[in-house]
Amino acid sequence: MPGLYLNSYPLSFSGDVELFEMRAIRDRYTQEELRALTGAPVWMGQFDAFVYQPPGPDAPPGRKSTKALRPPDFLSLWAVREGLVAHCRSRGLDVEMRRGGEIQVVGLIESAVEDRFRVEHAVLMRVGQEEYVDADAVLTVRERARWLSADPLSDGEVAARAVGQRAVRAAGDGPRRGVVREVLEDDVVLEVGGERVTVPAAHYVISVNSAIIVGWRGSEVLRKVRVISGHLTNAGKKNRHAVEDRFKLVGDAVRKLGTTVALHGGGEIGIGRVPVAIRLEEAP
Repeated sequence: MPGLYLNSYPLSFSGDVELFEMRAIRDRYTQEELRALTGAPVWMGQFDAFVYQPPGPDAPPGRKSTKALRPPDFLSLWAVREGLVAHCRSRGLDVEMRRGGEIQVVGLIESAVEDRFRVEHAVLMRVGQEEYVDADAVLTVRERARWLSADPLSDGEVAARAVGQRAVRAAGDGPRRGVVREVLEDDVVLEVGGERVTVPAAHYVISVNSAIIVGWRGSEVLRKVRVISGHLTNAGKKNRHAVEDRFKLVGDAVRKLGTTVALHGGGEIGIGRVPVAIRLEEAP
């Protein structure tokens, strides 16, 4: 029987997780309002709301409660996801929650610099259940590479090409990204969610594409960037092993997370070392 391997790793749960419960609150606040008040993701139940970390001083009071991780349900899966986020942040990784509950982590895969550009790898993880997997849940992982300027917007050559491009935060605590609308002496003006925000130029780099690289540094530099990105071989040919290479990158990244992740309250997540295998029946 041939096997199809996905970037999905089995998860096992044990023990309880400690959460902060805000009781009988659904009729008074929306999820978005609670997220703004607590400064953290919020899980909304039929009547109550939960956060993984203590609510901030401006939020409704939350009392500690424990939740069994097994059998898995919507709340325990959410708590596992938040525990993974906390685990990554405790290791100094750059973590961002994306749409649909996807966790983006930068730092598990080493970035590389070529000429004036940095190739950065993001690992995107999703916690969910699959009926074909004999596990409490699965961690499905994919890799996404992006090209950035190696130098910040305080560099004159970067600033000269920045207007209209997307800026990405590399330091500080401003918005994660935005479109550059104006470059000032030491600052840049970003458009973020329809509003304009002034941020330090030294804290941001710009996202670049093939056209910017060729126009700025030439086609040979673009070729080298595509080689270290895994798109091309050293000979400049299409990399026929790109899928296999990404699979290995993802596997190495998952193993760097460790085999167990401790949650608040004593619970644990066990992460399988070997990805899930799906057996396919051969056609008659």
